[in-house]
Formats: sequence, C-alpha cells, structure tokens
Amino acid sequence: MNAHCLRSVLSRQNVVPFTLSFLLAVIVACGFIASTSQSSAEASVGNRRGNQRPPEFSNRNPKDIKKDFSDDDLKVKDQKPRGKWGVALETDMNQFHDASVPVAVGTIQSLSGGGKYAGVVKIKRLEVRNRSSKALNSVQLRWEIANLDNPSKVLLEGNTPFVNFWAEANSSQVIEIPTIYPALLFKPLAKDGELNGRFQLTIGVQEARFADGSFWR
Repeated sequence: MNAHCLRSVLSRQNVVPFTLSFLLAVIVACGFIASTSQSSAEASVGNRRGNQRPPEFSNRNPKDIKKDFSDDDLKVKDQKPRGKWGVALETDMNQFHDASVPVAVGTIQSLSGGGKYAGVVKIKRLEVRNRSSKALNSVQLRWEIANLDNPSKVLLEGNTPFVNFWAEANSSQVIEIPTIYPALLFKPLAKDGELNGRFQLTIGVQEARFADGSFWR
C-alpha cells in the first residue's frame, strides 16, 4: 500500500468509519464500524528499521484465524460507539527507538472478524522484544488514546494485567495477551453513544520483570 492510498484511507471518514492504520504500517485493515460482512482478516504492524513480521503472524492459515473468534466476542459487537471515527494503532515508538529501554513492543497483531463476527476487532497477540542481557518472565502493557491531530494530549490510558512468559536475553517472543477490544476502550469517549474524530491508540510496556527478580518500569 503506497503513501497516497494510506492518506486517502485516513481522509475519507464517510467511506471507512474505522481505519486500523499505522505510522509505520505494513498492512491497513478497514471496516471496524462498517456493518457490511467481511472475511476474517488480520493486520500487523512492524517498522521499517529492518523489522519483519514474526512467522507466527506471517504464516497463519485463514482457518486458524477464524479459530481466534468465539461467541464471547459477540458480547462486545454492539458496544462500539456510533459515529464517524477512525483509529491509528501503533506501538510505542519512543520506547522502541530508545536503546536504554530494555523491553519494547515490536509487532502488534490485530484480528478482524468475518461472518457473524463481522465488525469485531481485537488485539490478542503481540511481539515483545527483550533487548536486555537477562531472561524476561513477565510484562505489563499500557495503552494510551490520543487525538490523532494532537498525539501529545492523552485522552484515556490504562494498563493490562501482567502476562507471564519466558524470553531469553536479547530475543523476541510472541505472546498472548488479555484481549483488547478497541471498541470498549473508546466507549468512554462517546457522548450519548456517539463518537466522532480521528484518534491514536498506542501500546507499549508499563513494566517488565526479569528472572533474576529485578524489574524495569
């Protein structure tokens, strides 16, 4: 997808009410609020600093993607705010490009449901990069919502529960995280159930805990 197409997607809010775009995106997925049916799809974000999508994201069978959805996801299908709004999803690039930060989010996988799950978008996997010299055994993620036209002004923020896993020193690991539904995150910003505007959802690391008992926050 070239830069002209990306600018076009972001500007036509009446045509594409929800846009999963990334400042350093490799794939753009549309149709979050749209009620028209779509096949199951996935989008992931990397960066152009030599970062490739993990094979867990690149080589997945469409049938496996469909297995990522269950009837529990239908509970949030009708909770997304009405209106014309879009979202740019990205990793915390300040952390990623800061060599002093030992753990950062690399790639985020976003899943978009099809069939009866059409309109359901969720984040349940991402890549964690352990750039330290110690084994990593858990992380807590943080998310922030800002206006796309003023990304320095945080409108909402929160943390996820800790996720336990194992990543050797100087390695990357794809982990399962507590499911994040963007529709639910943005719901508090709606007025009388309606939301308008363009926003940015950023996911980064709040705290990392290492096997030797130390931590970074």
